[in-house]
Amino acid sequence: MKKCIGMAALIAVAGASASAQQVMQTQSFGPDTPNYEQVLTFDLFDVDINDVESIKVKFELNIDGGSLTVDNDGLDAAVVDVELGATGALSSTDVTLLNGAFQPVAEDVEIGTTDTFNLAANDGDDDQSFDPNGGLDEDTLSGAGQSGMSMGFINSTFWADFIGASGTFDILADVDQILDFGGVGGVSGGFTPVSASGNVMIIVTIPAPASAGALAIGALAFGRRRR
Repeated sequence: MKKCIGMAALIAVAGASASAQQVMQTQSFGPDTPNYEQVLTFDLFDVDINDVESIKVKFELNIDGGSLTVDNDGLDAAVVDVELGATGALSSTDVTLLNGAFQPVAEDVEIGTTDTFNLAANDGDDDQSFDPNGGLDEDTLSGAGQSGMSMGFINSTFWADFIGASGTFDILADVDQILDFGGVGGVSGGFTPVSASGNVMIIVTIPAPASAGALAIGALAFGRRRR
């Protein structure tokens, strides 16, 4: 019984590998301080377009560090919503980054840290500018390491953009800082920006080589001989 189970597992693995294989390229951007743009250059995929089963785009954004300090310079206490992070988007003039619904294949990625501060009225520091002194009228949001991702499949209408025996295509990664401390009057802020980095992966799925299918057939024949 154990031998039969082991052979079945071998056939299953061989069969799965026979169905398709993936050809991947990854390009990274950053780390850098937003706002910034970076051009990512990929090689055209040297495959037969008639063999292509899908083209997937994965977009990952990472942030780390940063801080935002708010100081209440008003005469009344204030409740302030704060946010610190980054947002990333992809675009290209070389390839069409649309999915089957003709929407962006990889949605914008937005990651960050949020909080709500209850600040006392100004405790006597300069009420004309940002002047933190460690009092109850101020607070600090510290950034944390975070990651976000979006992905999707390219509309088959546009597969040809990615295929070729030679040449390259560019994708632009656009990363912007997220910095918000509400619209409360009399509240000023100072910040250290986050550091942002990430990568874009293009995955083309095509049929696996015939040898993988032969492995599955051979394994099946071997199982029959054993019986």
